[in-house]
Amino acid sequence: MGDIEALPFRDGEFDAVMAINSVFYCADVGHGMAELARVSRSGGRVALTAWGRPEDCQMAPMFAGIVATLPQKPPGGGPFALSAPGALDGLLEGGRLRPSAKGASRCVLCSGDFDAFWRGVAAAGPLQGAINAVGEAKVKAAVRGAVVPYASSDGSIELRNTFLWAVGDKA
Repeated sequence: MGDIEALPFRDGEFDAVMAINSVFYCADVGHGMAELARVSRSGGRVALTAWGRPEDCQMAPMFAGIVATLPQKPPGGGPFALSAPGALDGLLEGGRLRPSAKGASRCVLCSGDFDAFWRGVAAAGPLQGAINAVGEAKVKAAVRGAVVPYASSDGSIELRNTFLWAVGDKA
């Protein structure tokens, strides 16, 4: 664990490094990728995930609603910065890694009600940043408004999302 742009580990310390839905939040994505590559050993692997295209992610309206509450746009490209075809491979290559595998996974996020949904998403770092910036009530209202279309008559919420993943090998 650590700030992706300044990882507190030695060069080549890990056989495998994973960055799950995080690199796109870096102020300098290329530098974040270079740090992930730096801490992987020669012959090691770096795996990345990112959100799929906004139209393939029912969480997209929630992200837009949260950003709309903020006084200024956060650094980095946002959740969909790496959803374009080839973006993850390009990022791996920029980190001097050889892309070796990639794909997409469809995931369904199910919550029994809004309170359960909120507890899950509010714990995430990006939402914590938004909550710290504008307050929990404002962010919670934006999230509630965005997920209402996905709530069933019993109050349960189901959101279908696509995640992209790619693995790069370090020479």
